Amino acid sequence: ISLCVIFALSFVPPSFVMFLIQERATGAKHQQLVCGVNPVMYWLAHYCWDMCNYMITVVFVIIIFYAFGEDVYTSGDNFSAIVVMFILHGWAMIPLMYPATYVFKNSSTAYIVMMTSSVLIGFVTTSTTLILQLIEQTDGGEDTSSSVDNQLRIAFLIFPNYCLGRGLMDIAYNYYISAANEELKSF
Repeated sequence: ISLCVIFALSFVPPSFVMFLIQERATGAKHQQLVCGVNPVMYWLAHYCWDMCNYMITVVFVIIIFYAFGEDVYTSGDNFSAIVVMFILHGWAMIPLMYPATYVFKNSSTAYIVMMTSSVLIGFVTTSTTLILQLIEQTDGGEDTSSSVDNQLRIAFLIFPNYCLGRGLMDIAYNYYISAANEELKSF
């Protein structure tokens, strides 16, 4: 499920860049700055608006979790952890997209490149650490895979999509281990 959520949320933050590039290309940003808009306020207003739009998407994702009965993500303390992870993902991901306004001249090209890189980074980093974790569990915890896995987990923390995907996987893993332990205690 975490990879599907990464895929779905990889479309949202890059879409915010499209408007910024359009403003720069048409001269609307320059006109606003010439008319006295403080640059800090310009970026802060965009960030607040983008975060509000992102939160609408988060609400829909949570509704989908409830609609499909995903107790892993909607029960007990897991729900609050999921909400915080989604908010922090948006808080980190949106500003990561803003530098693209200076790199690209065409908004559709920027959207495609940023969305594709977001999906790839999220999938590759999350899948890599998952595969290394599975190898470590099947090998009985050999030092080489454990060492590489731990180093990659630390290195990948700079990517918000990895943090979200890994967090969702860890919550699910802990939930299922806890449920299995409760079942074993009942015997």
